[in-house]
Amino acid sequence: MHINTKNSLSVIIPIFNVDKYLAICLDSLCKAIQDIAVKEVICINDGSTDNSLSIIKSFQAKYNFVDLIDKENAGYGAAINSGLDASKGEYVTIVESDDCIIPNIHSKLIKKLEDNPEADFIKTPYLVWIDGQVTSTTKLNDAPEEPFTAEDYPAALMFPPSIWSAVYRRKFLEKHNIRVIETPGASYQDTFFSTLLFLQGGKMLYHDEPYYLYRNDRMDASRFSKTKTREIIHIFDQLKVILEDKGLFFGKTKQLYYAVYFKRLVWFFSTVASHFQEEVFKLAYNRFTPVFDDQVLYAMVQTEINKAEVDQLKNLKEGSFIKMQPLFNPPQPRKQRMNDFLFYRTLDQYISNKPLVIQFKSTLLYKTGKFIFLETKNTINVISNFFKFLYQITNKIRKNS
Repeated sequence: MHINTKNSLSVIIPIFNVDKYLAICLDSLCKAIQDIAVKEVICINDGSTDNSLSIIKSFQAKYNFVDLIDKENAGYGAAINSGLDASKGEYVTIVESDDCIIPNIHSKLIKKLEDNPEADFIKTPYLVWIDGQVTSTTKLNDAPEEPFTAEDYPAALMFPPSIWSAVYRRKFLEKHNIRVIETPGASYQDTFFSTLLFLQGGKMLYHDEPYYLYRNDRMDASRFSKTKTREIIHIFDQLKVILEDKGLFFGKTKQLYYAVYFKRLVWFFSTVASHFQEEVFKLAYNRFTPVFDDQVLYAMVQTEINKAEVDQLKNLKEGSFIKMQPLFNPPQPRKQRMNDFLFYRTLDQYISNKPLVIQFKSTLLYKTGKFIFLETKNTINVISNFFKFLYQITNKIRKNS
């Protein structure tokens, strides 16, 4: 499919053995981007052994913008990179094959990128399906309205990587050779992509409207397992090599590299297999020795992380595995097993009532409640001022008498 035209969108979906969720994902996506005139949905079947391939083909028959790359299994990163290499759209986005998309927002994101040609990508908060409810993640409430870099606004770099709740200029990704690291499984490749994007000077726009519904109830999701070894160490080793090769590993970039490294490291500790915990602690200590040996760098890194992380960084500096050990053994999250009917029904309810707050503010209940609140507040103020006035008069009378 040749779609290399202005405002065109390429959607990349890495797919491996997700036939329980794939139809819902593709259905929501194809409906969500109907208002995009020129588009392609690139489904990368990464050697699935279940019914995923036939589901993709059924959507190909239904929509002329759905394409298929059928390949041998090579992992999450390789699948996304295959999609990036095949993409022809001016803009690119990623969708994971068990998630869902809220309609009619991609066109807004593309419009904002068109209006801000200096921006390289646009990112949004996202929604989470958990405990049978749709909730929103933390937002960047104080993000600049104009495009910004990680140096301008480090909080964006520290934000969850969530590379799928964003739209990118394909030419920027190609120019800087920004790809997903091809490590086994699907562990922390998004961290690699997101960090590389920022630390190579990518300029971000923030759009404060979620459109991506992230499924958090899969029993087989990697985030629920404690089987990791040294994945995060390897990823940041590779990032450092790239930044050094490009002459970028100095100053504020170096400071931000270690800050985001430690933040991701703290989360990674909770997933490390028990028999590997002490070894990965020693690897982490070794990687942060340049920070500990440089008082200025150490102080600057501390300004980029929160108070709890500052204390944890100090424990790492002291080489105290015992003090850091609680990070390796946090309470495990309660795993959810919500069926797809409830998942999709909740999504439909969210879409039909979106945005809930705005709709509620238009109701008679809200307007009446607001009126009563304001009038009560005004009445209280009037009464309060009246008694203050009486008090002042009384004091004057007493003084005069």
